[in-house]
Amino acid sequence: DSPVPKPNKAISNKQIHLNRGQTEIVLKLPPGKHTLQVVLGDYSHIPHDPPVMSEVITITVE
Repeated sequence: DSPVPKPNKAISNKQIHLNRGQTEIVLKLPPGKHTLQVVLGDYSHIPHDPPVMSEVITITVE
């Protein structure tokens, strides 16, 4: 539910970092609508420029 990080700026702690080769993650989200998007970054958590990212998806947690 956070905005896309700007290029050349480190990804904040509000985003989830998958930097250990994970292929899945379990999220604990409160009920309601949430948006999710994958944004790829380099070894220092800086998003690629030009951005490499997925489409935004919206999920509803009941």
